[in-house]
Amino acid sequence: MSLLSILVVEDDEGLQHLLRRLLSREDRQVTIVGSGREAVRVAQEIPVHVLVTDLKLPDIDGLAVLERILQIDSKVIGIVMTGYGSIDGAVKAMKAGAFDFLAKPFDNEVILNLIDKASEAHRHRKNRPSLRKAVGEQYRLEQFVGSSEPILRVLDFVAKVADCDGPGAHPGGTRE
Repeated sequence: MSLLSILVVEDDEGLQHLLRRLLSREDRQVTIVGSGREAVRVAQEIPVHVLVTDLKLPDIDGLAVLERILQIDSKVIGIVMTGYGSIDGAVKAMKAGAFDFLAKPFDNEVILNLIDKASEAHRHRKNRPSLRKAVGEQYRLEQFVGSSEPILRVLDFVAKVADCDGPGAHPGGTRE
């Protein structure tokens, strides 16, 4: 089993120490940085599986950090923490690609459970391409029977969306 790489972006030194103590285990590599720009630089240098970022950072906000790191690796699982929790903030975080939104102060068990769930979600995301390939090899469009115009339109549409990554992804890059 490979190490779970966790990148924590938090500018409060006391919380940095707490998170390092809580999240460090022999099957995890925990990297802690104090700014958004530093987090993006680290994500370009080492693989990151789970990102835990504060929303309010001294340079760029946590949502921008999340979006930039997801551009580097779309399989990263992002968790956004904030002391300024609101429904609007949680919605923005989810739209930016966050796996979850964590209000500070948080209970230690809550973040530990969340990291376990994020680890499991990362494993699923990592394995998704091989599953897609296996299903694609077993079920090919050529196996469908029919040559009517409606069937041909459906098969054409299926071929276009086959490589989309899921909810929110639409052929041609447009959203409805």
